[in-house]
Amino acid sequence: MLIGGGQTALVRPDGDLRLLASNTHYRAAVDPAGGLLAFVESHVGRRSWARLHLIDLANGDRTTMPTAEEHEFLGVIGVYDGVVHVRGDHMAERTWRWRPGTDPEPLPYAVRHVDAYTGMLLADDGEPGRMLIDAAGGIRRVAAGPRTLLAPGAGHFYSWTQRPTALALVPVGAPAEVVTVALPDGSDTGNAAYRGPAWEDPHHVLVPAEHGRNRLGVPLVRVDVRTGAVEGIALPAEATHRPLLVEPLP
Repeated sequence: MLIGGGQTALVRPDGDLRLLASNTHYRAAVDPAGGLLAFVESHVGRRSWARLHLIDLANGDRTTMPTAEEHEFLGVIGVYDGVVHVRGDHMAERTWRWRPGTDPEPLPYAVRHVDAYTGMLLADDGEPGRMLIDAAGGIRRVAAGPRTLLAPGAGHFYSWTQRPTALALVPVGAPAEVVTVALPDGSDTGNAAYRGPAWEDPHHVLVPAEHGRNRLGVPLVRVDVRTGAVEGIALPAEATHRPLLVEPLP
């Protein structure tokens, strides 16, 4: 899937490229099976508007989310089991759950993340701690700071620290057991939009160098979150300058 320049296109393994939509601006997500694409079509101007669409990538069928009001902004949080979670403002304080064929359901909490492996939601409701909501709707409140993220598989919270650069991991069921993995100086932990680390799977995260090479002299490291091992990875010369990592589907 390519999204850029206001356009969204599907590139198939045989190289076939199909333009899916125009007036799109990065706010998109593919479901874990790779069969559904949720994206936002928008216009910014005197009368700004935004519309959310879900496309079946196998046959091209498109469904548009019905709305009772004209939205100036919409953003896709994630897609899981045919359900799209949507935010209605830049800070994601208003979120909805939408399954095609139904009206969007406003939620009493703000969804921040949808785990592609389990469907677990990370959400906030203004109360201390954070909420984990499983695919069946069960809610558990956990002690976690507002800047923590949910690792793939929903087994750990994680965050990035600076000076020294490190990855901090906290098991979801044991918030006191913080594990810190030191990273090479010069690692890019994602301060710039659309750049930074990418998870290969629930056990491995790739961290690029901030300026071509880190202190180890390589453009990329792989971190095993189970053991804390950090492995330097070489890339072809043409891919060493500010690589943009793409997370694979589960």
